[in-house]
Amino acid sequence: MLGSEGKDNKKKKLKLEKELDSANQRIEKLQDLLVDGAIDSIAYGKTLSRYAETQRQLETEIASLKVTKSDYTHLVEKGYHFLRNFKKSYLNSDIDHKVKLISSIFPEYVEFDGEKCRTPRINDFLRFILQIDKDLDETKKGQISNNLSLSLLVARRGIEPLFLE
Repeated sequence: MLGSEGKDNKKKKLKLEKELDSANQRIEKLQDLLVDGAIDSIAYGKTLSRYAETQRQLETEIASLKVTKSDYTHLVEKGYHFLRNFKKSYLNSDIDHKVKLISSIFPEYVEFDGEKCRTPRINDFLRFILQIDKDLDETKKGQISNNLSLSLLVARRGIEPLFLE
């Protein structure tokens, strides 16, 4: 059962599909005019580019109407499940699947110089998730656990700095 939003999308989609058919027919007529010699190639090129741009815009709008809110919900849930089980999937995978998993996070190459890993960019969706942390309140600074033992090798205070040999 479609809600009012679904009915509106269906009407809009039908209207856009009619416009797309019209644009396709215009392109066909334009091609016939060129073949018949009624227009020159310069006029054909200019008009074709205008019709083709209209055609691309209509196709994009139609495609965007096909994706419903429930599709987005399903994709987000699938992505969440994937991220939640990422470590387990990675550890239990063969090398080819590990490469695919890593490339899902880092769409461009990853460089390793023996000490550090670098990449030009990470997956945009994952980057947005990681940015959520920036919006959270900053945590307190200091020792994170009472069970954590701190280094006892601290130089004593004095007038001149101590140099450990």
